[in-house]
Amino acid sequence: MSDEKGRARIADNPSARRMSAALLLMKAARSITAILQKLGLSNEGLNKLYQAADDALKQSDILNLPDRFNDAFSDEGWIATGSMSADTMRKAVELYESGSKQEAEEAILAWFQEDTIDMFAIQRAKRFNKSTNRWHQLREALKLTFEGRYWSAVPLILIACDGFASDVMDTSPFEQDADLTVFDSVVGHPTSLPFLIGKLTKGIRKSSDDEITLPLRHGILHGRSLGYASRIVCMKAWLLMIALVDWAHDKSNENDRKREQQSTSEVSFRDVVKGLLRLEEDKRAMAAFEAREIIGPFNDSLDADSPEYAILEFLTRWKDRNYGRMAERAVNWPRQSIGKLAGQLRRDGGIIELHEFEVHSVRRSTIARADATAFLKGKTPSGDVQGEFRITAFLHTENGDIAMPSTQGKWLVQQACMFDLLHGRTIEQGLV
Repeated sequence: MSDEKGRARIADNPSARRMSAALLLMKAARSITAILQKLGLSNEGLNKLYQAADDALKQSDILNLPDRFNDAFSDEGWIATGSMSADTMRKAVELYESGSKQEAEEAILAWFQEDTIDMFAIQRAKRFNKSTNRWHQLREALKLTFEGRYWSAVPLILIACDGFASDVMDTSPFEQDADLTVFDSVVGHPTSLPFLIGKLTKGIRKSSDDEITLPLRHGILHGRSLGYASRIVCMKAWLLMIALVDWAHDKSNENDRKREQQSTSEVSFRDVVKGLLRLEEDKRAMAAFEAREIIGPFNDSLDADSPEYAILEFLTRWKDRNYGRMAERAVNWPRQSIGKLAGQLRRDGGIIELHEFEVHSVRRSTIARADATAFLKGKTPSGDVQGEFRITAFLHTENGDIAMPSTQGKWLVQQACMFDLLHGRTIEQGLV
């Protein structure tokens, strides 16, 4: 299918079509359970199924949401990606369609919080970075962004986008014939990232101070477009980076999705029910979760499945230079072998030594994230360093994804704390 302009739609992707088929089964499930309830034949299981089906059907607009979002905002440099919050896209589209265009854009901008960018543009990019300095480059761009220093932040983000995508593609994504389409992907759909790249590679022949609203790659990096130092241009540059990371992830498992498409004949009622109940369990657990902070000191009686235990184990192994055990508690975005990750930590640990530590507190901000405040004292090539540092841990599944309440997970620690110690980026100095 296509729209009135003859363009393909994201809603026509194979996964979206399978979801459409599942929605038909959900409607049938809700109708059947409603009849049984009226007949007095319902039980707790049926009631849960009815509620789960009802909730899912209320969210069924998500199938067309990426298309509606791109229709409304792609010309302005905003595109749908797998990472962007569906609630954000829905709110922006509703405001746009009601005539509140400025409020719609503010709703999009509100999504670009520091933690959001760090997760989707920086941490997820680690898996594909061929140089560790790309990570430092992006963190510096993030710091500049939230200091409002857009003159420096925007070019740095664009440089990182070019380098990151070139590492993945072995060619620049800004080349005229670069193919950025991906099978069964939101961001890799022709109306998303490929369209955005076309907008941002517009040729600029003359220098100008005129204010621009798009991070025009050629104009900015070649010193032609000088009116780019604004929040809106900067956040659109970050969206480009997030889109490229989403694209890299979708591209990496594209063949798996093609094989799945070839082997999938239909959606079973049993699978739909299991998925609905699991989704409902996750939603209830996340809604019931309350952020909490645990104050130290911490001892050996900690629960082995807690983030506090993971953070203490990571720091203990770092101090003892036991890099093999340390790797078992380290975030492994590239999904490399434990031996290879241990070798990387050993190389880093050779210049970033940890001599003393004390964890003061651990705050669980979400079901899958914890931030610790800890005193660290160590030695780097620049000399002795000590101070208060932040250490972040995430709950990961075995395949490296963030764990949901219904899935088994293990708390893993970001290695960012090692580089914060290396560069002396303490909490007092406002580390990002």
